[in-house]
Amino acid sequence: MRIVRDLPVKLDLDAARLGDYDRETVIRLFREFEFRTLIERLPPLRGERADEAAAAIRGTMAGDEPMRAAQVPGSPTRGAAGWGSGDGVQRGRQASATEGSGLQLALDFSSMDGARASVPLAGAPIGNDPSDRQASPGIGPDADLAAILAAAIEDPASRIEIVSGEGIARVEPWLAAQSAVGISLLADDPRPRKGTPLALAVTGLDGRTIAAEGEADVDRLRALVERLEVAVIGHEVKPLLVARFAENPDGPATPIAFDTQVAAYILNASLRSQSIADVVAEQLDLILPPAKELPPFVRVGLEALSALAARVPLEASLERESLDRLFREIELPLIPVLARMEAAGVALDRDALKSLADEFGVEIARLEAEVYASVGHEFNLGSPKQLEQVLFFELNLPKGKKTKNGYSTDASVLEDLRGVHPMVASLLDWRTYTKLRSTYVEALPTLIAADGRLHTTFHQAVAATGRLSSSDPNLQNIPIRTPLGRRIRRAFVAGAPEVTLVAADYSQIELRILAHVSGDEHLRDAFARGADIHRETAARVLHKAPEEVNADERSMAKMVNFGIAYGMSDFGLSSRANIPRAEAQEFINTYFATYSGISYYMLHIKEVARRQGFVTTLLGRKRAISELDARNPTLRAAGERMAINMPIQGTAADIIKIAMIRLDERLREGGFRARQLLQVHDELLLEVPRDEVDRLIPVLRSTMESALALDVPLTVEVKVGDDWEAMAVRPREDAQPAHA
Repeated sequence: MRIVRDLPVKLDLDAARLGDYDRETVIRLFREFEFRTLIERLPPLRGERADEAAAAIRGTMAGDEPMRAAQVPGSPTRGAAGWGSGDGVQRGRQASATEGSGLQLALDFSSMDGARASVPLAGAPIGNDPSDRQASPGIGPDADLAAILAAAIEDPASRIEIVSGEGIARVEPWLAAQSAVGISLLADDPRPRKGTPLALAVTGLDGRTIAAEGEADVDRLRALVERLEVAVIGHEVKPLLVARFAENPDGPATPIAFDTQVAAYILNASLRSQSIADVVAEQLDLILPPAKELPPFVRVGLEALSALAARVPLEASLERESLDRLFREIELPLIPVLARMEAAGVALDRDALKSLADEFGVEIARLEAEVYASVGHEFNLGSPKQLEQVLFFELNLPKGKKTKNGYSTDASVLEDLRGVHPMVASLLDWRTYTKLRSTYVEALPTLIAADGRLHTTFHQAVAATGRLSSSDPNLQNIPIRTPLGRRIRRAFVAGAPEVTLVAADYSQIELRILAHVSGDEHLRDAFARGADIHRETAARVLHKAPEEVNADERSMAKMVNFGIAYGMSDFGLSSRANIPRAEAQEFINTYFATYSGISYYMLHIKEVARRQGFVTTLLGRKRAISELDARNPTLRAAGERMAINMPIQGTAADIIKIAMIRLDERLREGGFRARQLLQVHDELLLEVPRDEVDRLIPVLRSTMESALALDVPLTVEVKVGDDWEAMAVRPREDAQPAHA
């Protein structure tokens, strides 16, 4: 194409100058599209000073008439009339999760095992039903906490009281009279047992907000709240409990009445951010000042008041969306469990890591030399630009996908080139070693806290499927299926001679859930018999006797079994199994013909997702999938994979969360000194006194296997050892798997 350059276009620079604008309309538009930080940067009108403009913006935001906020992105709603009425109110979302065909995953808390159907909270939270909320002063529907928050945003210094020294003791009568308080803790380092507290704020149901600054006064105010056992409401209250368990590992948890971060996440897990500013803007139509610009006491004061004010609309939304039981019985009781784990941490073998770093260094140097010898000169292996030049212009290897910066050199491209040139295999190995060395071998020792243990941070409100994630370090990404990744696990050790590690791992939990939701008779039968599911699959697909299936055939069946819920294609199987694409497609076609229940489930759940805009887990956790309506076929295909996978992976996440909550209860009820340390995907790691191991294993196994009743048995493999890798399997006493 050629640009036409001789059109008679005239530019009037004076007319292009910014003049006055309709501030209220602009603010309304920015609110609707969630350009929240841009509102504060709106320029003054003509002849207006900057301070006058700021006051006018605040006045517009705090007007008597509420401004329409945007519908939460990623939550498409379809009522009888379509996508909603355009008035900003979500409609058509109150249909039962069980409507439609029988394969729609139903809300099913009754299948949770035990004498009770719910897991009680650690304390006496308020507001478990509407009558409680109406009886609680300042927390009912007529409360004016939003107006109090708006005034505090306008003039925080006059609304937030600073207490210190003896003044903290004088607020005890007021604090003792509160049935619940908003709370916020700020530290200079958010990682468990790493930071020093900067400020703590407490807000009563009457709107009064007090704050303490400095480590000594923060500890005094926190100790007072804990001693009075007042239920707390906050945005990510877990750090408060971590601080308590760091001082008293065996002490009771601070009662938690509500967590606005977790509630907002359950309502829309697709959002990238669940900050308190996002929640306040969405639920209360108010804009919090940028947190980094506020003094510590103002920041925590506004956050404590915000959490208290946002609780009411969030709670109403949870009930309206039938998510309140998931919140109350799984996510909220999980918070103290995770806090205990973060406070406990895990011991690391520094010498093992040092030895591994030296060994990795030697291997990295050897691989670099191999690459240089193969290419004929040295270059920076870590530079995508230099690597692109070497691969595609010097060696003339086949070019893959192109990006805005040139031809891609990512892992998928290099895997396709692995057999084309000898340097590619060495380069891929070099990348693996360097990534493991920088991410774990060198980084882990720097993360050890003052108590000599590593304390990862678990996140409840990140993964859209409901899975937990972790950071500093990210334990979910240790490649445990590779020898190198398993060697890193050797550095995670028992913390003392008198204790050992016990690991419990759900066996093929996602396949078992797939058997349950799909109703496939062959899959259910195989699990009921305790058969080798991958050998059984290969035998059925290839029409052989199970004993005739060789290792390669079993391996291919395993790839399909685990990849089917993630939308594995013939190309994916062909690449992984190193077989012709036509053979891979034939295997997949025969698989679906054999396991027709799975085929039907996949077709049906995609249709359900398209019709209602979301999918659910067995316990009602929702994920909106807007990609299903995308015009882009790649996005649409990704949405279909999400629709198939989320009910399975999300249910697995719910199951292990239930198990963690129940296990925490039973450890304390049984007088065990064992403690949960880590959770990675479907595995729990505990540190256990050696004299408790034999008594603990049956409790651990039964707790995990009875977390949720399925049509096929849940089974758990238990291992014992002094490091996370060198662990020996403890066989079951009974020959048959225990049924849930």
